[in-house]
Amino acid sequence: MNEEESSPGVNLDDPEKKNYIIIEIEDSAYLNSDFEKYVRGTFGRDQKALTPVSLSRLLDKFIEEKLVLQSASSQNISLNWEEKQEYLAKLSSELKSEGSNISVEEMDTEILFDRLLIEKYTYVLVKDIEVKEEEAKEYYNLHKREFLRSQRVEASQILVETEDQAIEVMESMKNVSEEDFRRIAEAVSIGLEAVKGGKMGVFEMGQLPFEMEQVLF
Repeated sequence: MNEEESSPGVNLDDPEKKNYIIIEIEDSAYLNSDFEKYVRGTFGRDQKALTPVSLSRLLDKFIEEKLVLQSASSQNISLNWEEKQEYLAKLSSELKSEGSNISVEEMDTEILFDRLLIEKYTYVLVKDIEVKEEEAKEYYNLHKREFLRSQRVEASQILVETEDQAIEVMESMKNVSEEDFRRIAEAVSIGLEAVKGGKMGVFEMGQLPFEMEQVLF
């Protein structure tokens, strides 16, 4: 895919194309509106700030997650009612204890459950795998290039709804400690990672929207 062009079929600004099919995986079809919901759940409501390159990368991630979910479904791996309720109760407790300004009711539980299922499926795949030390060494010696990593950074974000709120938060965070940053993220961020103090994870070049990588790398 040419990174200078937007992803085929993806148009988050045209309401007439909300039912446009952007990808089909076996018997499931995913629409423009599904991807828009995914973008909102991941980066908030301000989608116009995302470039075509960023949307292309997000679309790749969206498709990867749907493929994993499809694979989980084909192997009859799913979340039961108890797992969902336990997860929501734990998340709600964390939000309250951290004084967050968002509640579980305000979050998109479908996206939360999808990512929880991906974690469960990944665990099921690897939990019984045993690799002998000799096998690991042999594989490493034969595939050393695969273990060469580019620069990696740990990213965090505080996601708010408006530019004015963003400016206000930035002003309040001048010269703050990491502990204070985490506290502010938990209190004001509307992103899913707010419960983790804004922590998004560790990333390599090419895994995040272009605008974020310009700042991080």
